[in-house]
Amino acid sequence: MHDQTTGDALIDSAAKLTLQSVQKLAATAQDSVAITATTKIALSGAQAELAGTSTLAVKSDGTAELTGMTVALKGQTQLSAEAPITSFGKDMTSVKGQIVEVSGALVKLG
Repeated sequence: MHDQTTGDALIDSAAKLTLQSVQKLAATAQDSVAITATTKIALSGAQAELAGTSTLAVKSDGTAELTGMTVALKGQTQLSAEAPITSFGKDMTSVKGQIVEVSGALVKLG
């Protein structure tokens, strides 16, 4: 099946709307794609990837959480963590580098 329009198109449902495919399902646009939900959006897959070719911004007006069995944060040139209060570690925390600098108005070790 191949439907095509040269003008605007709208699919509207007063009840549930389901899109399902046995194989690949793709949604593309040359301008932008917006997906909005009033209560919750859930994206899942055995492997999930979210990528931006120039910028990737993840933002929450409440709490933002990144959890996993193993979490790796890597920056090609720099990695920054900044907040009025910043905490790292629980049972064991390692800090290593060729140069390690600890500074502040009050520095407490041990």
